[in-house]
Amino acid sequence: MAGQRINIMEIRNIIAFKIKKLSNRGIASLLQINRKTVDSYIHRIKAVGLSYDEAAALSDAELIDLFTQTRPTKIGLNTWPRILGQWRSKKHGTQTARKQ
Repeated sequence: MAGQRINIMEIRNIIAFKIKKLSNRGIASLLQINRKTVDSYIHRIKAVGLSYDEAAALSDAELIDLFTQTRPTKIGLNTWPRILGQWRSKKHGTQTARKQ
């Protein structure tokens, strides 16, 4: 993803298809993109501990932030666990414990 523009509609379509339980290969075929692109996007979502429903609820700005970080890992995305906790508590009105 380095050096490439992030296509928010593509990401949102991938998330929607994952919610519907489609395989990465099937999604790539439907969207006519490389399977490794789908794999990469899904890896980033999983790396920060988001469910597909939670990822679908993120704003465009939050998705752009998620997909423009340099490393798709909890260490490389060290602000995401904090942001995710705040987002979950705001959405549900409760304090959510951070995953370790």
